[in-house]
Order: sequence, then structure tokens, then C-alpha cells
Amino acid sequence: MAWNGSGTFSRISTSVSPATTGTTIDSADMNTYTADVTTGINSALAKNGENAATGDLDIGGNLITNLDDGVADDDAATVAQVNAVGEGTFVNNANGAPNISDTSIDIYATLTVDMWESIGPSAAVAWGGTADHDWTALDSVPEGVDWVEVRIRSDGEDTSGTLIALNTWARATGSSQAANIPQTRVAGIFMTGASGSLRVNSLNTAKIPVDGSNRFDLYWSTVTSVPTSGEIEVVLTGYGTN
Repeated sequence: MAWNGSGTFSRISTSVSPATTGTTIDSADMNTYTADVTTGINSALAKNGENAATGDLDIGGNLITNLDDGVADDDAATVAQVNAVGEGTFVNNANGAPNISDTSIDIYATLTVDMWESIGPSAAVAWGGTADHDWTALDSVPEGVDWVEVRIRSDGEDTSGTLIALNTWARATGSSQAANIPQTRVAGIFMTGASGSLRVNSLNTAKIPVDGSNRFDLYWSTVTSVPTSGEIEVVLTGYGTN
């Protein structure tokens, strides 16, 4: 075999290798030589990807350049992908705002009161389209982050004269954590209406854990009665890993 085990290919010496002018080519030598070359070529890695490595590849301290972003779990990741899911909060300010997308969710109008409902990326991404409600703001978040950061604006108005607590709870999709526990509460406002109209507004920022498909659950509830009017608007501001 022409490969020496250290990555060097050396052709064998026969009556045809190296060829000598005026020397008759022996058919057996020729067959041996071409078989050796065939073995050498079959041991090489094709640049068009039609075969696969059979062992670990030592790059010798060189860079693999012009690499595309990985997609499958066992793909190599680019430096850009690694940086995107490193520790901390990462925000895409391409829209010129301190949030990833201007597309918000009005929980008050979208979700059923007193019920967990999931929020996730749309079907435009490979892992999206499986939540109760699609949120295209999540489409630009890399798959596999541990949490998303959101800004929640709670706004309510009441004239009933009774105490109203408007709360928002969140958890990763698939979690069994309940509402009304401190670990899942992300926002809330309290009001007591009177003969005149009372309006309350609050702004909260929270990190919500997500599952492997960037989905999370939201839940909103009220005490005594639903406010006369209101909204709980959620805007995506960041994402990251633990």
C-alpha cells in the first residue's frame, strides 16, 4: 500500500515506476502499479463530499475557512454561531431598536385567561410552527438557547370599584411549573376602580426559560374580575445560554 501511515503517499517501484526509456512494460508490474494507485486514491478524502473520513482528521494547526453555519446537532459550528449562543444576553439591533423585533404579543387579546398556552417560532424556521401561537420575533433566535429576554408592558383600566390583580406567568414549554408561584411570575399590576376610571401601567423585563425549540408558555390571570380594558404587551429584547 502506498500510504505510509503518516499521510505520505509514495509510488511503488516496478518496471513501470519510474518508467525508463526503451524498457518493456511488464503487464504484471503495470497491474501492480495501477492497483497501488487505486488503493491510494480510494484512501483519500474526495473534495466533492462523495465519501467520508474513516478516522479522526488532524488539521495540523491550520484553519478550516469559509465554513457554513452548522444545522444538525453533529455539524461543526462557525465562530459566529458559537459567539451567538455564548453566555450572556445577545440582542439583534438590526431594526435600530433595543429589541430584536418590533412584532409584539398582546397576551390580553391573544391568550385565553387562566390557561397555559405556548409561544414559539413560526413555520418559517425548521424547528418552528409547533406552538399554540407563532411569534415571528423568535424566528431570528438561534435554536438551542436556554432563555429569551422579554420586556412586558402591563396596562389596565377599571371602574368596578373592586380590587383587580392582572398577573403574567411564564415557563419553558414542557415544564410542569404552575402559575401563582414566584418562579413563574414575570409581571403584574394591581388596581382598585372607583366611581371614576383608574388606569395602571407597569413595565417589566424578564428572562423566560425555553425548550429546545425556543418555545415557552405564557399564562395570565386576574383576581375578582377582568379589567374594563387593558393589554399585556410582550416584546423580545434578547436571548442567551446559562
